[in-house]
Amino acid sequence: MQMAASEGRRRRGKSKPKKTKQAGRPTTVQDIPDHLLERILLRLGPSPCQLVRSAAACKRWRRVAGDPGFLSHFRSVHLQMPQLGYYHAVKGHALFVPSSSSPVAVDGRHFSLDFIPDSGSWDLADSRGSLLLLSKKRACLQAWPGHHYVCRCSADLIVSEPLTGRYQGILWPADLDGIGRLGVFLLDGADRLISMSNFRVMAAVDKAVACVFSTGGDGGWRLVHSAATSDADLPSTLGPEDFVGRANGTLFWGVEGNATDVLALDETTPNFSVFVFPGSIWGPSSQ
Repeated sequence: MQMAASEGRRRRGKSKPKKTKQAGRPTTVQDIPDHLLERILLRLGPSPCQLVRSAAACKRWRRVAGDPGFLSHFRSVHLQMPQLGYYHAVKGHALFVPSSSSPVAVDGRHFSLDFIPDSGSWDLADSRGSLLLLSKKRACLQAWPGHHYVCRCSADLIVSEPLTGRYQGILWPADLDGIGRLGVFLLDGADRLISMSNFRVMAAVDKAVACVFSTGGDGGWRLVHSAATSDADLPSTLGPEDFVGRANGTLFWGVEGNATDVLALDETTPNFSVFVFPGSIWGPSSQ
C-alpha cells in the first residue's frame, strides 16, 4: 500500500501544467477568405473605378480583383460599365488619359505600362475590354538617295492588362517574318469573353492571309488563306495606314486609287473579301 501510494504521488507530481488560454489576435480585413472578398468587391457598384481602387490596395486585392472568373462575374452582374479612359500614343509611349465622362476621378498612374520590360519599345496596336495589344517597334530602313522607306515587317506582340500588371508575350511565326502586315487586332476568346487567359489576336497578313493566335492548351497561331481576293485588283502598297475601322465584327481597309472597292476581314471566319460600293469612300471624284 505504501509503495502504491508513493507511485501515485510520483504520477501526480509529473502531471503537465494546464495551459493558460491566450487572448486571440485582433481580426483584420486580411482574414476574410477570397470568396467573401469577391462578394464584397462585387457589391461596390457597377463602375469599374472601384475595382481600380481596390486593386491598388495591396497585392492580394489586386490578385482577386484581376481574376478572370471574378471579372466575368462582375461583367455579368453589372452590364453597364462606363469608359474609364483611353490610351494615346504620345512621343512613342502609350499614355492613359482618364475620360471626362467617368463617374469618379481615376488616377492614370494605375494604368501605367511601366511593368512591361522595356516599355518604350512597344507600340499600342489595339485594345479590348481590360486588355491592350502592343506591337514591338521595329524599323527596317531601306535607303535610296534622298528617301527612306520604313518596311512594314512583322514583329513580336504583347497582350497586357494594366489593371493587374500581367502580360503575355507572343512570338511572331518565323516563317511569316518580313511579310507585309495590314494590322493586328484583339478579339474575344471563348464564350465572347476576354481576359488574360481567354483572348485571341488576329493579324491581317499581306492581302489574302489572316493569322489568328488563341490561348489555351491547343492554342497558338493558325493561318487562314482566303481565295476570295485572288482576282481582286489590290495595290501592292496596301498597308496599315489604309485601315478605316471595324463594325459588326468586320475589319475594313480602303483601297486607295480605287473609288469603290473596300477590303474586308471577317473576325469570325476569318476570311477576306472585297466589297464594291456604289460611291467612293475617298471623297468626291476628282473627274
